[in-house]
Amino acid sequence: MRAFFKLLFLSGLLTACAPDPSAFTEKNPAIREALERRRQQYAAEVMDQCRREAIKKADAYVDSILTAEIQIRISDSILFPEKPLRPSNPGPVKFNDTLRARPFQ
Repeated sequence: MRAFFKLLFLSGLLTACAPDPSAFTEKNPAIREALERRRQQYAAEVMDQCRREAIKKADAYVDSILTAEIQIRISDSILFPEKPLRPSNPGPVKFNDTLRARPFQ
């Protein structure tokens, strides 16, 4: 009989200490608040990453535009000489070959 009471006491203690399964659902206000904070934190991280990526791409684009503009302005201020005129063609060139080729020995 004494063992029965010990077993009954132990089972009552275990069931009293066991957590309520509904405590771990989204209906629990503490869990709901923690989830909402984590969602907001994640959204802020994603927006921050997106913002940094957009700024990085915009910087590269603006830099390329400025570089192109500088190149255009520099090329406008440099005066290149005009192309020289081609001389008239005097005709085919003739060589007086006085040496004769000899075979190798």
